Amino acid sequence: MHKRRVDMLNTVYTELNPQYYLLVCRQLQFEMGDTFYEMMELKVSIANQLDELDSHNVKKINLLAQSAIAHYTLFLDSLRDPERRFPATLEGDVLRPALVAKFRVGWLHSKVITSEPQQQLDNLQLSLDCYSFVADYCAGHPEAATAMEPELELCVEMAALLPTRMQALRSKMAAFNE
Repeated sequence: MHKRRVDMLNTVYTELNPQYYLLVCRQLQFEMGDTFYEMMELKVSIANQLDELDSHNVKKINLLAQSAIAHYTLFLDSLRDPERRFPATLEGDVLRPALVAKFRVGWLHSKVITSEPQQQLDNLQLSLDCYSFVADYCAGHPEAATAMEPELELCVEMAALLPTRMQALRSKMAAFNE
């Protein structure tokens, strides 16, 4: 069902010119990211019930996570100005979707499964950057803090906890390299 939804949305999206249909393209990008996000969550919940995670499930989870990240990133990039700078203040109609997209990109980066410690560290750094962005933006914009109330607390917690997790991973890598 979700796969069919993505296929139908993508068919429409590829036919539209973002220059003329920017709002529709943004909505489709966010919705495709949202659908891939839901598909990944379903796959993770099924995988959690298994005794052992096989390579097929790992690849599928990572593919879904990367697809969600790609579509959310397209949505976020559509908000940038012609000089490719992210707006200092988000408009009311894109405020919550933009911050939710950034929050979910951070969450998705932390869920990518890899056996490479350096890649894990890179993913955690990307997650930290996303969570910190949301927390910092909400700290400077009270209307954003109100709009992001459920997610904001988690962003602040993760922004505080991830550096410790990253340091533990660095220590583990240093001990392994000795």
